[in-house]
Amino acid sequence: MAVDWSADGMLKWREEVVKEQQDLFDFHGTPMWRRFEPLFYDCLKREIGFALFGVPVEPCANLNDNTGDKNEKLKQINIIFDIIKKCMQHHKNSKTIFVSFFFFFFFWENKGGLFQFSFLRISYV
Repeated sequence: MAVDWSADGMLKWREEVVKEQQDLFDFHGTPMWRRFEPLFYDCLKREIGFALFGVPVEPCANLNDNTGDKNEKLKQINIIFDIIKKCMQHHKNSKTIFVSFFFFFFFWENKGGLFQFSFLRISYV
């Protein structure tokens, strides 16, 4: 089925996606790989939370592992973080974690709008 890119719904979607992509760029910057040493694992948890849930509701300082996320969200963040740490145990530099985030946006007309899907890629350097 052909997409009418000039339809009102598609123009609105495109405008929203451009804004979301700019927000992601402002939050993450441009590096393809982000490096996290043990001292900055809380930053990695914050970014995992952002990828899963968007901007935290609460300020990040000293709240729930410095993520700003509530307990149920923090539980999911820690599950992913623990999996990453477990995977890193078998590498020569098991403490340094290199992560890349990918954010995909799509429009689902039947569901009414813009959706985001996040991927997390880990490098074993």
